[in-house]
Amino acid sequence: MANIGNTDKNLKVAKTINKNGIKFFDASKKPFNIYGIFFDGKRYKRMDTSLANSISSGVATLHTNTSGGRVAFETDSKSISIMTKGNFNLMPHMPLTGSAGFDLYTLEGDELVYYKTFVPPVNNRKKYESVIEFDDNKMKKIVIHFPLYSDVDSLYIGVEENAAVNEYAPYKDSAPIVYYGSSITQGGCASRPGNNYPAIISQKNMRDFFCLGFSGNAHGEDIMIDYVANLPMSVFVLDYEHNDSHEPEKLAERHYKFYKKVREKNPDLPIVVITAPYSRFFSKKMVASEKSVKDSYKKAYENDRNVYFIDGRKFFDEEFKGCATVDGCHPNDYGFVKMAQSVMETLIKYKL
Repeated sequence: MANIGNTDKNLKVAKTINKNGIKFFDASKKPFNIYGIFFDGKRYKRMDTSLANSISSGVATLHTNTSGGRVAFETDSKSISIMTKGNFNLMPHMPLTGSAGFDLYTLEGDELVYYKTFVPPVNNRKKYESVIEFDDNKMKKIVIHFPLYSDVDSLYIGVEENAAVNEYAPYKDSAPIVYYGSSITQGGCASRPGNNYPAIISQKNMRDFFCLGFSGNAHGEDIMIDYVANLPMSVFVLDYEHNDSHEPEKLAERHYKFYKKVREKNPDLPIVVITAPYSRFFSKKMVASEKSVKDSYKKAYENDRNVYFIDGRKFFDEEFKGCATVDGCHPNDYGFVKMAQSVMETLIKYKL
């Protein structure tokens, strides 16, 4: 098959940085601030490997996917380069920029605004280099989002030799919003890491977040419940239905148990319950699982006014809801924007 980059130069992706005078820094060390993930000396991950292994084989595989990971810093460099190694996934229904790319955002006013993406090449899934140019060398506050569906073993950030690199802590002085859920929560199938709905919310309200989306493996296991219940958080979003839609009875039991344990450990924590987004393929079992989540919420709400409900069927505009997913299930960028808007409305309305 012909390489489209040879036909359209605007679609050509450089494999290496063709630029002199760059100094590189390890993103896991100061002055860089890492959010949503941590570096264990070998790779970035969302939880300890021993914990992930004790939950399930699926979580063990996915905990090193860097969904929700970010690195923040300040620089006056006229270009930003990256060198990265890992296992960069190529997926059939999700852009490579989403599964394996890095998004660069800059602070403009009181929110983070997308600038450009470090685009991975198709034919190298173990390492790549990329560079983004700016129009000037003014001081810029920068947040780079890590890939949604890839493992990152190392990330080095390059700036011009004479440029300053300073610490930047972008988020409000509060614990992160914690999201638990399925592949949708992880970011399938956003075109870029910054377009996952937890990331969109973070950019708009300048709040840190922690994404515990585990593609096909959000089953509300007891060990996972205990782990989440003990995390520092300012809001907990329980976006957990799709992966147990085939077992509505089990979902009903686990979902309420999840809520109850989090509430016991966090008496004053706002908890937001979400049902699955609209799907063209709502089976009878999915209708039953939706009812399981609603019943869990209603049971919680009987004695708890600090729990909030968002109806996933209402995420997408009626007229254009057929445009909101890539496959009848996983949201595209439009779908994630609509999800983010709905969740933000709840956060703002109830001052969460």
